[in-house]
Amino acid sequence: AATDADLDGIVESLQALPAGIGAIATYTVARDLRLDPTNASIMVVADFDSVADYREYSTHPDHVAVINQQIKPILSHRSAIQVELA
Repeated sequence: AATDADLDGIVESLQALPAGIGAIATYTVARDLRLDPTNASIMVVADFDSVADYREYSTHPDHVAVINQQIKPILSHRSAIQVELA
């Protein structure tokens, strides 16, 4: 299970991404504290000017590193990642 320190570290790493990824138009990252205390959630809201900009972000080495090094190791079989494209 993810600890508060794990989740806070992920949030900090995700918050640092826009500085190195120019494709992001607007970006907000936070712990979603509205959920049941037994369910940890991180919310990322990102806007891009084009599909190409989204692809640049989603495949950028810094973004991929956060996913692989911090998020994947704490996922359980019941975890869900949701991406909505508007």
